[in-house]
Amino acid sequence: MPVKYVLLLLALVTVATPAAVGLVNSSQATEVPATSSLPTAPNRQTFAAMQDGDTPPGDFAQTIVIPNENTPSSVTISALGTIEANEVAGVSFLTAGDVAEIAVETGQTVSEGDLLAWLHGTDAQIAYDQAQLSLERARINLDEIYEPPTDSELRVADANIASAQAAYSAAADNSSAVDSAEVRYQQALNTYETAAAVRANMNGTEEEIALQDAAVGAASFNLEIARLQLEEAQNPDTSGLWSAGVRIRQAQLQKEALLAEPTEAEVTSAEIAVQRAEAQVASAETALRRTRVYAPISGVVTAVNVEPGDSVSAGIIVIEISDVSQFWLSALVHEVDVDDLSAGMPATITLDALPDLSIDATVEQISWLSTVEDNIVNYDTRFLLRTTDPRIRVGMTAQAVVEVEG
Repeated sequence: MPVKYVLLLLALVTVATPAAVGLVNSSQATEVPATSSLPTAPNRQTFAAMQDGDTPPGDFAQTIVIPNENTPSSVTISALGTIEANEVAGVSFLTAGDVAEIAVETGQTVSEGDLLAWLHGTDAQIAYDQAQLSLERARINLDEIYEPPTDSELRVADANIASAQAAYSAAADNSSAVDSAEVRYQQALNTYETAAAVRANMNGTEEEIALQDAAVGAASFNLEIARLQLEEAQNPDTSGLWSAGVRIRQAQLQKEALLAEPTEAEVTSAEIAVQRAEAQVASAETALRRTRVYAPISGVVTAVNVEPGDSVSAGIIVIEISDVSQFWLSALVHEVDVDDLSAGMPATITLDALPDLSIDATVEQISWLSTVEDNIVNYDTRFLLRTTDPRIRVGMTAQAVVEVEG
């Protein structure tokens, strides 16, 4: 074969071989279902270099990795933690003392403001009751100032005036008393004169004379009494008349006060009395409340730390109340995963104690401060559970799972 034919054949083989290889590679690539047209992370710099017009290092076909259908499209982040109540409130007395009664027990539902327990404090209770009575009387007095007099009050006032006037009239008009005193005096005088005349002309035995002397003495005594009564009637005591007149005026003023409008001074005095009574009640109530504890929130009693008869100090938590209207999961997320989380992401919660229960939740808060233990850095993350399942209890172990797109 001539040399020129051999050279031509070699040239054809040299040209055809790369084309055939390229056709085979192209056929194999089409058989792999691609999920992305972009190169994977290890080859992005190479791909960018080609776009800039630079010559890629090595054979570019060997650096592009085409993902297949088994390549994951999302990342799962999981975290373990415990279930927490929406709010937990510890209740303590404001003063020291001995526990008198506990009105609740663990597991009982209470409302805000309910009385939970109290200390022995009878003096505080008595002072409070007395202050309440004083306030009630002060308010009644203030109301009575503005109220018109009743018919009964007016009748009593008129009767007092009439009685005082009658006493004055009796003291002023004593003519009949003088006449009666003169008659009694004259009778006593006649009796004495008769007895004295009989004694003077008597001529009897000693016994008869003694009896007559006694009769004369008695008549003389009665005569003196009648004389004194006559003098008293003829010279009446003007002080009694003046006193009777004063009583009339007092009765009249009392009626006028019933009919008159209250003065500004009276109203002010009554209002001040009410204010003072209210201040006393507030002070007594404060002292009484220091011996009692009330529920600061609505929820469930989760702890009772004392019993009746126990001595407690101020500030020591005696009862704990948990608001279980909502539940939270507090879990630690590794620092590697924190950047993939954000508030508002959906999550799924499972509980060790309730394996058949799957709960929807939301990432609510990611702490800015880390927790380091055994050189492992975590961040406290709170998940809000979207459930009111009564089987859930505070303190249960739970796992949160968040699907993050890759």
